[in-house]
Amino acid sequence: MCEKLAFLFPGQGSQEVGMGKEFYNHFSRAREIYDEANETLGFDLKELCFSGPEEDLQKTYNAQPAILTTSVAAFEVIRSFFLKPRVVAGHSLGEISSLVAAGVLEFADAVQLVRKRGELMEKAFPSGKGGMAAVIGLDPGKIEEVCEQVDGVLQVANYNSPAQVVVSGEKNAVKKGMRLLKEAGAQKVIPLRVSGPFHSELMEKAGEEFAGYLKDVEFSEPCCAFYSNVTGERVSDPQEIKDLLIRQISAPVCWSKTMQDIVENDFDPIIVIGEGKALSSFVRAIDRKKRPYQCSDLNSLYKVLGGLDADQVGYKEKILI
Repeated sequence: MCEKLAFLFPGQGSQEVGMGKEFYNHFSRAREIYDEANETLGFDLKELCFSGPEEDLQKTYNAQPAILTTSVAAFEVIRSFFLKPRVVAGHSLGEISSLVAAGVLEFADAVQLVRKRGELMEKAFPSGKGGMAAVIGLDPGKIEEVCEQVDGVLQVANYNSPAQVVVSGEKNAVKKGMRLLKEAGAQKVIPLRVSGPFHSELMEKAGEEFAGYLKDVEFSEPCCAFYSNVTGERVSDPQEIKDLLIRQISAPVCWSKTMQDIVENDFDPIIVIGEGKALSSFVRAIDRKKRPYQCSDLNSLYKVLGGLDADQVGYKEKILI
């Protein structure tokens, strides 16, 4: 059953106070990951994840390393039961979590990179001058047409599923676009609580500066199949992965294309590693028969292990109560 195991990693927006605390309390490997993050970053990220305050956790430059660390800790916990992915993919920020899982990046390098990525994205465009909105129930092609009709910068940022697309751009352009998208027949258009126009051309400066920080970071060949957000396809060349990671900051996330390929190639079971329910819903939007597992706390971990074939699950370390 586990021969085609897929791991998915969530992006920004999945953060919540208390995330990862159960794994930290019960698994030594999870503790090691949080402790390494604290040492690498030079501040108590663990305390921010477990206790907040929420206002600080929501800040992009904090949320990104917090989500990465929580996702990698959860990954290390589930890997301790001898579960190895055959394919990994991560949504936006989650792509860097998936690179750690695939052995492309060392965790210490990754957590420093996402902290810097968050800082660059936060300052790339004036706070409050940009925005994003989720569009439900409208053909992606029609959404692209509406974006072209709007004065100012408005473009597709995320192709999340056949039923959900996110647009991003200047605040006034987003506001006008929301009205036009409703008039064009969208079931819902929901403004997102974000600090900037992510995955749009307004983030190009952040991508250029991020390239400077990536220059000397070593990328290895992935040990399993890895999907890029920019192309929505599998990539294995380390330099190409690095180049695409730079582009990803200002390019649309082709998540729907990735999920379509994972489903069509019958990767199963699919496990969402870390917080947030969105990625599971995107899988089900592609194939209603799919029921992805979530692994974010002890209860969900037990459900994962209980749902897999018993002979596929081992125990590398005891649960520490």
